[in-house]
Amino acid sequence: MEYGHWLANTATAMNLVMGLVSIELTYRGEYLLAALAIGASMVFDGLDGRIARMFSPTGSEFGKQLDSICDVVSFGAAPAFLVYKVLSPDFTYLSALAALIFAVCGALRLARFNITPAMPGKGFTGMPITAAGGILAFMSLRPQLLRPIGLLIFTFALAFIMVSTIRYPDFKGLRLPKNRFILFGLIGLILALAILIKFYGRLEWLLIVLFIYALSGPVYTYMMVKSEDGQ
Repeated sequence: MEYGHWLANTATAMNLVMGLVSIELTYRGEYLLAALAIGASMVFDGLDGRIARMFSPTGSEFGKQLDSICDVVSFGAAPAFLVYKVLSPDFTYLSALAALIFAVCGALRLARFNITPAMPGKGFTGMPITAAGGILAFMSLRPQLLRPIGLLIFTFALAFIMVSTIRYPDFKGLRLPKNRFILFGLIGLILALAILIKFYGRLEWLLIVLFIYALSGPVYTYMMVKSEDGQ
């Protein structure tokens, strides 16, 4: 069992390492590599929990706390610094403010998650910092999609969504909806994603997936509220 926790904590530590590498690459102006390092952090962040649950159904308290500390750096500070460097030529002070608010809201979101009892089937409250950091990092590579002012507003919006009460699905326990309309909608989203992947470059597919996840929050919240009202 200890061996399993050691493997899980190693994956968590690699999450932190890649976050620090991203900050260094951003400082050097290597924005693409910096975003890819954050993408690597996302992979390690997904692995550590799965490895831990292979050896223990609930994981370890130490691993949970270590994971949150690493996430603050990899998905809070690293993407915040990246978007700041991208926007600073256009918005010197506003870009710094947006980056600071994003990082702080990410930390607040993690703190709330750590003290909130798990609610299986209820999803997450607020967008997970992993998704928010990934979206911001890869969106920073394509500022022309929103223009600098749009990217600035988008950064503030992601920060707000993290600390909001909008629910996001937890795919570890998510069941497929029985409602045909919702099911066809999900199939339509998958087809739309396939078409976009076809016409966009090799990098944008990850951004598209994360962006769809960002939009899924209000839809999932509506579904959950409607389900609760029907009980």
